[in-house]
Formats: sequence, structure tokens, C-alpha cells
Amino acid sequence: MENNKKIEELKNKLKTSNYLEILDKSILGDIENDFNNYLENYKRLESEDKILTIGIVGQVKAGKSSFLNTLFFESEDVLPKAATPMTAALTKIRYSENISAKVHFFTLKDFETVENGARECKRAIENERKKLNEELKKKNKPEVKLTDAQLLGMVELSDSAKAFYEIFENFKKNEGELRNKLENSANSENNDNFEVLDNVESVEALKNRLEDYVGVNGKYMPIVKYIEIFLNIEAIKDFDIVDTPGLNDPVISRGQLTRDFLGKCDVIFLLSPTSQFFDSQDISLFSEQLPQEGIKEVKVIGSKFDNGLIGESQKYNGDIKTAQAGVETVLNEQFKARINNSKRKDIFEKAFPPYYISSSCYDIYKHYGKLSKNEERIKNNIVRAFPHFIDDAESYKKLSGIEIFNSTIIPEIVSKKENIFKERSNNIYSGFIERFTQSINELYEEVKRKQEELSNGDIKTLEDKVKSSLNNLAKLKDSINDCYDEKTHEIKVKFKDLLTEIRDIIDMNSDVKKREKTENYTVMVEKEGFFGGVGRFFGGIFDTDWGYRQETRTRNVSYASTQDAIEQINKIMKESQKMINSACKDIFDINAFCEEIAVKLLEVFDLSNLDFDANSIILPLKKVLRSLSISSVRLDKDYTNIIIETVSDKEETSVEVMQKAMRKTVLDIIKDIEKALDNQSAEIVSKLDKQADNLISDISSSIEKDAEELKNQLKDKKKYEEMYKEAVSGIEEVKNNI
Repeated sequence: MENNKKIEELKNKLKTSNYLEILDKSILGDIENDFNNYLENYKRLESEDKILTIGIVGQVKAGKSSFLNTLFFESEDVLPKAATPMTAALTKIRYSENISAKVHFFTLKDFETVENGARECKRAIENERKKLNEELKKKNKPEVKLTDAQLLGMVELSDSAKAFYEIFENFKKNEGELRNKLENSANSENNDNFEVLDNVESVEALKNRLEDYVGVNGKYMPIVKYIEIFLNIEAIKDFDIVDTPGLNDPVISRGQLTRDFLGKCDVIFLLSPTSQFFDSQDISLFSEQLPQEGIKEVKVIGSKFDNGLIGESQKYNGDIKTAQAGVETVLNEQFKARINNSKRKDIFEKAFPPYYISSSCYDIYKHYGKLSKNEERIKNNIVRAFPHFIDDAESYKKLSGIEIFNSTIIPEIVSKKENIFKERSNNIYSGFIERFTQSINELYEEVKRKQEELSNGDIKTLEDKVKSSLNNLAKLKDSINDCYDEKTHEIKVKFKDLLTEIRDIIDMNSDVKKREKTENYTVMVEKEGFFGGVGRFFGGIFDTDWGYRQETRTRNVSYASTQDAIEQINKIMKESQKMINSACKDIFDINAFCEEIAVKLLEVFDLSNLDFDANSIILPLKKVLRSLSISSVRLDKDYTNIIIETVSDKEETSVEVMQKAMRKTVLDIIKDIEKALDNQSAEIVSKLDKQADNLISDISSSIEKDAEELKNQLKDKKKYEEMYKEAVSGIEEVKNNI
């Protein structure tokens, strides 16, 4: 408490100083927000009725809600599952004797992001329609009446932009009512906007009521920001749960909300599917977006482990125990290699080794004897892949890896509650002090730089310098656009080449594997001698097989194994996905592009002029370009269903039938890969186009803003020289007292 008082005094010293006017307001704002978040966390951890909070984190489709439903809710779908990233609402779950929910809606400002994205997508759809009809007109063909939904799949935009369009289309169905709900936030004191669902008799009844808020076609779904659910389930009596949407959430304000919630969590479960376990996207998101507020208790979980095992079954000769050990070893080595250069390496190392789980296997255990169609399919896939696997409920329970959470992990976390709170309290303070010190240092360096500019500057020289810089930048508009155009053309060509390469590889690996086996068959042969002839004569009259005898023979038969085909498809998918994500890093090297643009910018400036500050041009450039990020491609569809349906769920079939099934499956895979690559290319190109339009104006605005501030200070130079002198002394005092 004494430390908190001291920090508040230092913070207030800056806020109430005579030199506040010249301090960077964004840095001061960061300090204020950091301190408020720290204080809120500190008070929670020091309160007598504090409760442990567990956060569930992972990308979209990592299996977070399935894991929670399995672990805490007896394999029942208590938590709403997101159909798309746009329907994924952050959910906080608490124990309560009375079942209820509190639904929080977006504010008007939040929803602007969705509306702007939808407008951009609508423009792209109309341009695509116009372009298509112009091409048809040239060929003297009639215009086609394509719907917006059909054209949506053809436009070159990111999935996020398309999702904004779809959500806004749903919004328009009830726009009047929904806009009124958004406007409610403008009238509330704390800018909050929520609705309480109470008087609920059962969990099932709550699920039905929530359909309007989180269902795919839910009336209020387009404007839901997050929900709080209160359940009378004993399993969650000792802690709260925060079930997050993917950290790669396309709604920026909702992504920030997730990070704020995680900052108040005491334990984090990080989920990553074993098919792409802790890939570069996971590492980036977990390292950069997980809050630094002293979270040390982390459990890393490889989800959907059954998929990983089935895909590698042939390598381990269909022995499930050997496969489990082998696959875990490989994943552990991958994990260690991938976290090696991570910013949060210490946290990840502490979480080693990961836990591998299959929520689907646990669901099969819980529902054994009355499985859903999907559970039956998963069970059959496991039995096919591992012929000696004992097909009973207990085997699936053991294979799921869930029991260790019920028997050991959760009880240990609860028993360590006080120690976790104590460590959290220490860690959040040290974490805040680290950030506070960094911000004060930034503030100090900024003041020193401005002090030097004021000391050496005069209005005429400043105006000439700014005018020269802006003129030089204006000359670069076409050159910069050419640079971006070249890059976008290069990216499109590389993605087309990549698709061709992947198609060739798939073609080479999609031949049906033929197996040979010996089979017995019977034939009827003529009996020898007089009686054989007589028997055949009368047998012909009475339509019997008199005069013949059965003879067993053997022959070699070619056939195709369904399990071989499934493993082949899984391998194709795994290799294609790996190849795409690896190639994307080479297709667009952000750092190299940044250097390329920087060279273009500096070409028009006199670098020999000692008064020229290259950083005034380069720093804004780097900030803009490095905001670019490339999403990883995930091919989550289960293509093995096509194989199973074509062969009528048989273990073996003819080579011809399997060839037909394989061709059908491969065409489906290539179609989805083509769509994924189109989306990936469109996302990068869209970001580059947007930056090309704004880069020069962004840098120019930054230069003009700084110059205007300095110009005003030069008019009263003596006063501001004294103010900067006092500021330097005051900030040094704060630095020395942290």
C-alpha cells in the first residue's frame, strides 16, 4: 500500500506540474491506464472475498469451448460455440445459486469498426459485379444476376472484412431496435450497455434464451461484446472462468477487451491444436498479446490429440500406445524449438511439458452407447487406425487425457490459491514498475529531444525545413505507389505459383495405395466318368448341379484400404498447410520491404545536411509497416468424411472405387486451398493498398504536428527554455525515486 501511494505521488507530480503542457500526452495516458489497471488488480488480490480466475486462451477453432464443456459441464454443450470469429463472444462464467446471464453490448464507437469494414466490402462487391458484367458485355453475352452472397466469395478481401459485411447484413435485419441498444451506451454514466437475463429455471433454458444473443442467426448477435453466465454447478464453485474468443479476433475493441480480462486472470490455459501445435501464429499471439500483469501460472494444452494420433497411425504400425508416446515426443520437441526465441520464453519453459487432450474422446466416454453421429464417426476413425485398440468407454476416457485435470491439476491450482495470489500481487507490482520506468524514460528522452530542437531552432529555419520535407515527400507519392504496386503484383504472382506447386505435389501423392491379398473362392467342376455324364444330363433337365462338384481355389486380389486413404489425405493436408505457412513468410518479408521503402524516402533528402533528422521520416514509416501481420492458414475441414461416405464406411474396397473417392476428396482439398490462398493474398494486398494511400500523408501529418508545436514555443522561446529545464529536472527526480 505504501508503494502504491508513492507511485501515485510521482504520477501526480507530472500531472500537476508547471510543465505539463510540453509532456507527451499519449505517454502520460499510458501511465495513467497502466496504473489504474494495476490498482484494480491489486485491490482484487488484497480483498477478503477474492476468487481464483482461470482464463482459457487460444486462436479461433482451438477447441476452447469444447474443452470447458468436457471438463466442467459433463460433456454437455453449456457454453455457446462460435460458428465464425464474428460470433465468438468472450464469456465469463461464475458460480451462483441462481442461474442467470448478463449480456454486454457494443457501444456506438465499438460498432463503427464493423460498419466501416462492411462498407469497404460492399464497395468491393459492387466493383466485382461491374467488372464481371463489363467482361460479359465485351463477349456479347447477357449480364448475370449474381447475389451479393455469391460475389462475396469472389472478392479479394480478408476474412475479417467479409465477416464485418456478414455481421452488418444481420444487423440490418433489426437495425432500428439494435441501433437503439447501441445508443443506450451514450446515455450511461460509464459507457456500459447491458441486459440481464434472470428468472431462469435450468441450464437448458438459459441456453435457449442465449440463442438470441450468441446464436449464428441470433437477433442481437451482431452487437454482443461479451457475456457473463452464472451457473449453479458445483464444479466451478472455487473459481471463475474466462472463455475467450480467439486472440486473433478481427474486432479490435473485443480483442482489447480479451486482453484486459486476461490481465485479471490468475491462471491461464493456453490451447493449441496438435495438428499445428504452437505454430508461429500461436507464438506471436501468446507472446505479444498476453498481458504482462504478473501471470506466472500457465498450463499449455495440445487439443484435438485424436486427430494427431490418427494421422500418424501408420508410422507406428497401428499400435496406439507407441503412437501416443511417439507423437507426444515429437510435439514436445517442436514446442521447445519454437519457444526458444519467444519474448515469454520463461513462462513457456515453466509450462513444459504440455498436456495433450481430446475432448472428443472424453465425450465418447461420457455418451458411450448413445453416441451422436459425429462421435460415432470419430470412434470409427480411431478403431480403423488402431485395430487392436480396446473399444470400450474406459479406453476413450484414458485416451482423452482429461482425467488428470479433474484428479490433479484443478485441485492443485485451488489448493495453491493463496500462494498464487501472493505471487500475483508481487508480480503485478514489479511488472507495473518495469512499464512505469520505461514510460518515464521515454518521456525524459522526448523532452530532451524537444529541448534541443527549441535551443537550436528558429521559426524561419523551421518553416523552410518543414516545407522542404513536405515537398520532398509529395514528390515521392508516385514512386511509393509504384513500389507498393510492384510488391502487390509480386505477391499475386508468387501465390499463383505456390498454388501450382501445391497442386503438383498433391497430384503426385494422391495415387491410391494398392494392397494385395490371397483369397479363396469356389468353382464347380465336372465329375469324371459315366455317372458324372449321366448326372449332368439329368441335372440339365431338372436345373440342379448333378454331375458337378465344388472345388476351392486361391487367387491374388488387389484392394484399397480405407485407413490407408484416410492417412494419405491427412498427410496431404498436413504437408499442404505446412508448405503454405512456410511459403507465406518468404512471399512477404515485412522487414525487407520496410528497408526498401526507407531507401525510396531518403533518396529525395539531403543526408549530408546536419540539420536533417532521418528519424523524423523513418520512425513513422517503421511503425506503419510493422503493424502489418500475416495470419497463418488453417485447413480445419475433415475431408476423410468424403472417403468414408463414398466407400459406404467399409474397411476395404476396390481400387476403382477408392480412386473415385480420392479424386473427389482431392478436388475438394484443392478448391479449399485455392480459396485459402486467395484470401491470404487478398488480405496482404488490401493492407498494402491501404498503406500506400496513407503512408505519405501519415508521415507528413506527423512532421506538421511536431513543427506546429515547436513553432508556437519558438514565439516565446525564453519561457519554454525555462519550462524544458524544469521538466528535465522534474522527470529526473521522478526517475530517481521510482
